[in-house]
Amino acid sequence: MKYSTKSKKSVQEVVDSIVRNSKKRDFGVMNIYDVHNMLHSKGASFTGDCQVLDISNPHHVLNLLSTSMDMSMILPSKVFIHSENGETVISMIKAKQFYRKFTDKLDNVADEVEKEMIAIIDSSK
Repeated sequence: MKYSTKSKKSVQEVVDSIVRNSKKRDFGVMNIYDVHNMLHSKGASFTGDCQVLDISNPHHVLNLLSTSMDMSMILPSKVFIHSENGETVISMIKAKQFYRKFTDKLDNVADEVEKEMIAIIDSSK
């Protein structure tokens, strides 16, 4: 259901690496949500270091939306980076789990997206 790995880098170093490595694989980071700062600005106390990245590849997005506009509900892919017990944890939900809820016609696209996203994460840790 999910892919998760750890890094000795800081959360911010991993985020910066993912931004760089996404571009190398024709993916782009569309948004970065700094959860700590977002919650703090709303008056909520959150001490952890956590960032969420929206990542997509325009060619995969076009293929998904051409198959079913319902796919827009699960786009873009998300990568979660947070600190835990002195390590940085990098996680994502595997695409195939989501895509299958809409159609099984996209198994090859889901496999490709998962493969590319895992490569981006692994090269960034």
